[in-house]
Amino acid sequence: MVTGDIVAKEYEKESRELINLLRNSNSKYKDTDENKMSWLYSFSFFKNKGEYTPEYYEKLYKMEFDERYEEELKKVRVNISMSAGYFYIMDRVSSVSDTVKDALKIITTQKMINEQALLLEKTGEQYDNVLDSIPLPKEEQVPLSLDEQLQKAIEHEDYMEAARIRDEIRKTQEN
Repeated sequence: MVTGDIVAKEYEKESRELINLLRNSNSKYKDTDENKMSWLYSFSFFKNKGEYTPEYYEKLYKMEFDERYEEELKKVRVNISMSAGYFYIMDRVSSVSDTVKDALKIITTQKMINEQALLLEKTGEQYDNVLDSIPLPKEEQVPLSLDEQLQKAIEHEDYMEAARIRDEIRKTQEN
C-alpha cells in the first residue's frame, strides 16, 4: 500500500487518469473522496524466456551491485492499483517510481547474498568483489534458505527466478 500523496507525486498523470475513470463511471463509488481511495503498487520481473540461460545466470552472479541493480531494473514492470469501495482498477505504468526502486534495491541485495552463499556451498568459492559491492555491512549479509528464497521469488512474482530455485531444491533433494 502507498498513500495517495505518494502516488500523486510519483505517477501524477496515471493516477489522475484512474481517478477520472472512476469519476466518469456508473459506479456507486464514483464520488468517493480522494483521501478515502486506496492505492497499491505491484511489480514483476520480465525478460524474454530465451534470455534465461545458464550463461546469463553465470554473468549475473559475477556482477557487482550497481551493475546488477541496473540489470534487475530493466526487467521490472510496474502496475498501480486504485480502489474506492468495491470499484477497483489497475494499469501498467511505463516508468519505475522511487518507491519501487527502493524495494528493488532490497530485493537485489538479498538475491546477491543468497547467490554468493549458494556458490560458496556448491563450489567452495564466492566472488568477494560482489559481496564487497553490496550496500550492506558484512555482518548483516545473511542468506535465506532455498525454501525462503522460493517463497520470496513467488511473492515478488519473479517466476523465472522461482523456477530456477525450484530446480535447485529438486537437485539438492536428489542428492
